[in-house]
Amino acid sequence: PVRKRKVVIGLPEPWLGQQDWGVLNGLSLNFSSQTHRLNALKWYVDQAISKWNSLNPQHLELAGFYWVPESAYISQ
Repeated sequence: PVRKRKVVIGLPEPWLGQQDWGVLNGLSLNFSSQTHRLNALKWYVDQAISKWNSLNPQHLELAGFYWVPESAYISQ
């Protein structure tokens, strides 16, 4: 290719009120808590970046992340 192709990764929405997502750093996450939802999103982004870096694609560039729900007012 003439230039690297840009890739955008979609962020899954942490559903408000979900209580069975799993454990992160020893804490069982409850998505009724905004802090827990943000922690889960941070974990997801960190994992995606780590995986991307380990793959080290030659012809692709990670351009960013996309908030799939497109609106934050629903996801308070």
